Amino acid sequence: MSDSIRLSLWFSTQTTAQILPHLAHVVELLPAEALERGVRSLSVTALDWSEPALVEERYETGIPLAAALEQMREFVQADCAGELELAWLLWSYDPERAGPDSPSGEDEGWLQVPQTLRCSSLGPLFADGLAAEEGHVVVDFGLDEAFLAELAPWNASTRRHLQANILQLLAFSRKVELQLRPQRRRLWSEGEADWTQRLLRRIAE
Repeated sequence: MSDSIRLSLWFSTQTTAQILPHLAHVVELLPAEALERGVRSLSVTALDWSEPALVEERYETGIPLAAALEQMREFVQADCAGELELAWLLWSYDPERAGPDSPSGEDEGWLQVPQTLRCSSLGPLFADGLAAEEGHVVVDFGLDEAFLAELAPWNASTRRHLQANILQLLAFSRKVELQLRPQRRRLWSEGEADWTQRLLRRIAE
């Protein structure tokens, strides 16, 4: 079973006025190609995640970060969470492109494709103070398949492409740490113990 990989960040404070700035500062540290592709969707949700969004917009063509933040600004209160969806490039393995009939020039089934990620900033009163537990800002990188590629045969090509994906994840996490200096950060998955063991087994191959 796949799990989502997440980066949680805690800052010294997370006031209502800081909800969007903290979100913006994290998004701005994504790779340039992700920012150029733009924000794919935005939402502001009040009280907790089970509630309908106060505002929710999706875009076939991504919009600039500044424009997305401006659309969210009037809805953000202490009991709200703001979320942005973007995409960055990761290597993905497609078994159908790895067989004898695969197109020439493909690297054994590997393609670099946009992968969705979501960045959320939680207000201090959202979901009874959920930010204290999960983080003031949480980046959801999507399913761990991009970092495990369990369908791919273990060979030099798989090792090279997984290494590139993992290094991009760690480089972003390190960049956030150095430039934003959160009080605490945590890179984790929903089924953390299981994912960690699966990663170790994959590396051991």
